[in-house]
Amino acid sequence: MILPVLLGCLLPSADWSDIKADAGLYATAPIRWEAGDWGMAAGAVGLTALLVPLADRPVREWMQEHQSPAASRTADFVRQAGNGWWTVPLLGGLWGTGWALESPHEQRTAREATEAIAFSAVVSQALKYSAGRARPFANGDPWDWGDSRGNEGKSFVSGHAQAAWSVLTVIGFEYRDVPVVAPLAFGLAGACSISRLYDDKHWTSDVVAGSLLGFASGYAVVRWNRDRALQVDPQGVTFRTAF
Repeated sequence: MILPVLLGCLLPSADWSDIKADAGLYATAPIRWEAGDWGMAAGAVGLTALLVPLADRPVREWMQEHQSPAASRTADFVRQAGNGWWTVPLLGGLWGTGWALESPHEQRTAREATEAIAFSAVVSQALKYSAGRARPFANGDPWDWGDSRGNEGKSFVSGHAQAAWSVLTVIGFEYRDVPVVAPLAFGLAGACSISRLYDDKHWTSDVVAGSLLGFASGYAVVRWNRDRALQVDPQGVTFRTAF
């Protein structure tokens, strides 16, 4: 990915240490899950599975019946939230702003968002190649799984939704004290996800799964870094991790 390489040229050694720590936490997260964590994971899987028979075809039909020039222009705009050509300048600019202003918050936010999108992209790509689900425009069959050859066979999960929710979840939580940021961030992520349905590139279950993956990844990275920042006194604050 371009973004990790771009920021990697600028990150100090301390940030690389945090990145390696977060990567380890991400890769081994299920080992530390408690009953509640497994319950949420099971709920996400169950919801996605239910959407296949209940929502995939009806939502696709509704979206295709409500196409319009105005809606298409809106979809073209919000879709960019999940496009690497949008995230690279955004996060690169955020990191550069933090560096120029000597503001650790902006630099940390850029790093966390980079981690979230990179970590979740690994999972997203693994699912795309292992699931081999046909995109809606390919044959209109939500039950067509198992052939990942070509772009038409990589519908599950939505990479745009995964990317948008990864980055914008981090921004939403890191700037939660600024009233308009979180609503705008989560609203834009949701709009990007819907645009993939409008464009007939993904099924509803693809989009929901990608959105949940991105949100969970962004939230986890923010949580780990926030907990790490609290470890200012080894005798006063303990290090805790959660996913």
